[in-house]
Amino acid sequence: MGYGQIKGAGWIVCFVSNNSLVDQLAFDGMRKHLSQDFERIDHIDLHGNVRRNPKLSGTVHNVFGIQVGVGITLAVKKKGAKHRLRYHRVPEMWRKGEKLQFLAKGEIAWQVLTPDGQHSWIVPKHADEFREFLAIEDLFDLYSIGVKTNRDDVVYGWDQEALANRVRQLIADYRAEVFRHKAEPNADWPDKIKWSEGLKLNVARGNLTQFDAGKLRIALYRPYAKKSLYFDRILIDRVLQWPNISALKSLCVTAHSQVPFSVIMADVLPNEAVGGRQGQCFPLSHLKDAAVAQFRQHYSDLSLTKEQVFHTSTPCSTIPITASVTPPISNANCRAFPSPPISPPSPTPAASSPASTSSMNRCLRGRSRRSKPRASPTRSASSK
Repeated sequence: MGYGQIKGAGWIVCFVSNNSLVDQLAFDGMRKHLSQDFERIDHIDLHGNVRRNPKLSGTVHNVFGIQVGVGITLAVKKKGAKHRLRYHRVPEMWRKGEKLQFLAKGEIAWQVLTPDGQHSWIVPKHADEFREFLAIEDLFDLYSIGVKTNRDDVVYGWDQEALANRVRQLIADYRAEVFRHKAEPNADWPDKIKWSEGLKLNVARGNLTQFDAGKLRIALYRPYAKKSLYFDRILIDRVLQWPNISALKSLCVTAHSQVPFSVIMADVLPNEAVGGRQGQCFPLSHLKDAAVAQFRQHYSDLSLTKEQVFHTSTPCSTIPITASVTPPISNANCRAFPSPPISPPSPTPAASSPASTSSMNRCLRGRSRRSKPRASPTRSASSK
């Protein structure tokens, strides 16, 4: 990072950073303050993010030979200057040498950007339309990431008998350490146990556990990969909200920069990274009654059940709503999760009859007849 003073006019700051600065949620605050503190901002996106594009090679395509993308930001604070944000993105498949030659040449075709209200520099396609959808977080009174064990290789297993034997040994070793640390508070932590902050805290508190075959559960570890899990509050580092969730059927949403967007339906305990990276799970048992009532009213179909609304939250999230409809819920976090749509309502709610078909029911049966449907952001995300 470098900085200097413009004589009698202001300051100039230049820094090299992860190119996630441009579009990732974690940098919303930084983008906000850069826009507030500087009148002129230029950013060159040099790509090279191997984690986002596995076709790239860090040593070949990244200017520093690293795994994450690189960007150069130049910010100017100049009193009285008009605000301006410029951006240039080099071709993604350029090699390191081509990028360095481009920088040395200094001829840049800038693109002027206009940030949105959430301080996004690169505003997603169809963002305005997407904001008209419902926020899925608002439909549930509780949601959680999946189970986080911090010792998957011990408490998960394909073979339940082998898992039970492994857990019995872990419990024996753990109990021995509880008594040893009680006698010697400064004792070491042997490598035969995979220690974590939570497990060490349980040792310090003297919390004991014993094997219980009733704690052996079936869990969804990855898509189409169910394993047995020993679900114990001590041996699992983060059970999170799952002890409070009565019905385990849930929608597991993964919206992460390192893996494609995905939504997975689970009927057992999900792992924290069931979609390949950490996401959020929305359980059927915590779908709000008010949300169901809202869907019934909006679709003029009082026969809609909680389970129908729950199942429709994912497939129907790819169908755009009509621009003239104003949804009763605003989407405050449209960049993170899918959003179930609300389509044009009928004039008045009415009990369903054999002859009546709502747009919700057509979606459930997969027979929605829409001529020339517009692409929605969730459709684009899930098809990548």
